Amino acid sequence: GEGLGASVSMSNDRSRVAVGSPRFSEDGKNSGSASVYFFDGDKWDLPNDPSNDHVSSALFHGENALDEFGRVVALSGEGNTLVVGALGGGIAGYTNVYEHLATKAPTMSPTTMISEKQTGDS
Repeated sequence: GEGLGASVSMSNDRSRVAVGSPRFSEDGKNSGSASVYFFDGDKWDLPNDPSNDHVSSALFHGENALDEFGRVVALSGEGNTLVVGALGGGIAGYTNVYEHLATKAPTMSPTTMISEKQTGDS
């Protein structure tokens, strides 16, 4: 499987959940992914689901095969900052930091996030 749920983090108000899938392989074997789900008060919105009334969830992918992006995920208490860790294929791990930009509520997508990559030593 994709390792869905290898790491999970929830905002303090329980309206946002981040889920890591380090063995997700769409971008190469075990490239990994991290998803953010939003609860709209009635149901959980799934990333990239065309039946959503609004785009309110996000899906992020690892960069290379064997990155295992999503091995670790952490949401800040308010749910506006997401940190995703990756092993980096055994060369050098990395961490991406995404921040929700409140340009229009309640949306969160890769286009409304900023990313700051931190790379470890090889």
